[in-house]
Amino acid sequence: MSTDPMDISGQPPTYPPNLLGIPTELQLRIVDHITLKSDLTSLCRTCSALRVLANPLLYRRIVLRLWSQRAVDRLNKSNFAGAGLHYQHTKEVIIEDEAIGEELYTIHTGRICPPILDRRSNATYLTESEKDNAAYAFLQTMHHNQLERLWYHSRRPLSAVVRNHLRHYQTKIQDLRIGLYTDPGSPDVLPQILCGLQRLDLYVDNSTSLILLYMNIEAVGANLKSLSLTAANSMDISTELDAWAMGEENEYTQCTPKLEEFTLSNFIYDNAYEQFSIIVNYHQLVRLGLFGNSGGTHYFLQELAESSEENKLRLKHIAVEIAGDIAESTELVPLRLSLNQIYKACEPLESFHIHYPHGDHSSDFDVYDFLKPFTDRGHNLQSLSYHVEQWNWGQLNHDVIDVLYRVSQESFRQVKQLAVYFEEALMLDGLWNEEARFMIFMTWIGYFRELRLLHLRLPHCVRMGQSKHGWDPALLILQLQTFANRVFEFLGPESKLDALVIGHVSTLRNPENLDRVRPLPQQCFLRGKQRDILGRTVPVAVPVTRMMLRETQPYTDILEVDYRTAADEWEAWATRTM
Repeated sequence: MSTDPMDISGQPPTYPPNLLGIPTELQLRIVDHITLKSDLTSLCRTCSALRVLANPLLYRRIVLRLWSQRAVDRLNKSNFAGAGLHYQHTKEVIIEDEAIGEELYTIHTGRICPPILDRRSNATYLTESEKDNAAYAFLQTMHHNQLERLWYHSRRPLSAVVRNHLRHYQTKIQDLRIGLYTDPGSPDVLPQILCGLQRLDLYVDNSTSLILLYMNIEAVGANLKSLSLTAANSMDISTELDAWAMGEENEYTQCTPKLEEFTLSNFIYDNAYEQFSIIVNYHQLVRLGLFGNSGGTHYFLQELAESSEENKLRLKHIAVEIAGDIAESTELVPLRLSLNQIYKACEPLESFHIHYPHGDHSSDFDVYDFLKPFTDRGHNLQSLSYHVEQWNWGQLNHDVIDVLYRVSQESFRQVKQLAVYFEEALMLDGLWNEEARFMIFMTWIGYFRELRLLHLRLPHCVRMGQSKHGWDPALLILQLQTFANRVFEFLGPESKLDALVIGHVSTLRNPENLDRVRPLPQQCFLRGKQRDILGRTVPVAVPVTRMMLRETQPYTDILEVDYRTAADEWEAWATRTM
């Protein structure tokens, strides 16, 4: 007689698949889809076999917030408990010297609640020397030459002990974001950590330091694929560069043979094209970004257009911020012609982003004039954003809806990422069930059938968050959550939209001195479902942090070209890739 257990049908019972019973490569693919650290931690506690799979993901990236005593203490406590033994899996380290941006609280609790940063009024903060000591102590626990990515967000130069440690024990870094610093003892020497990188993103506080980059470009640029430079203050390097280049006849673009991505922020662009052409071959670039409102962007683009008449461009991604100092009659029309020439000379563009700050001639500026050429020739746009600050008046501006309508009717419906200016008046319509204008706006959004991420660029709030007792952040959070729910509900289950982002990275400052106009910190949502006991299902918006959104969703790079509403250039630089 068989001893196998039987169910009432006389057949052997079936059991759910056992994760440990499938091939290792399938186990790895399953574990790769786990995004929450809490879930990875639970998996590690299940059994030793699953811990081996989950540990590399759990410890791959570590964020050290030096500005929070609580965060530093928790990290030290975990090290004492044995977590340091698993740092062999750590490939990425992000160090924050001070708090950047702000994430709003949420109405949710438990596991669905995003982690809240330690910004309490009674929070304890470290001194500069304590921060340096904490950073050095943490880096000492890292395995030597293990780091591949280091983002060190600090306004201050690195301490001597941190610089020495990185120079001797972390020589395999390929992706570096850091303030461009020099050794006080040898100010003419570029730090060795900048050499041999593939991606370099620098915050530059003076032009003298930038000239050092030119002088050492042969060592820095050999493997460099991406270079991004952000100036602390509006920077014109022409004087220093002319003095250095006097008598130089070498072609330094050969020192950056692999450079494909080039981004500048907060430079004066009047002569920047020629100045940076010493080290950058624009005709081999795939991605170009020009940000800042210091002026001269149109001159840069005009020179690029002239050079493209003889040599084709490889550009597939363009992001430009046009300063508001150009005149309609003398510069705006040539700018349009220049961009048209660049479109023709490029590969089919995959992303295009344009921002026009408020200026004397913004009333004559029609952003659609810069988008219409795409309808006349082939393109492969997957990401599109446009913004004109003339619209920022808080009241409904029909130009906003008109441009969106024209874009939605043309050959842009295949975009997967879209960022558009959005007004508080439209959001309040969606909250107060005044359907007409809200439905018109969302109808045009619905035409983008392939859309995966929508960024509504709501820069500030005037009436939202207002209760009869005055300003109430809790009410603002509830309103944002309600509106996000309505967006997903309106688009319906057939929509491919996965993520919704509202607002910009900024800090919700004290409203008493802001004349009732408050910057709106960014709020991110993912699409979810809610099912009740009666079987009814409705789409809901699940709040997530910006960093979690970037880590888990494939279409989020449009957030890197969000125009700046940060307090200063450093905060804009530090939050760009969060």
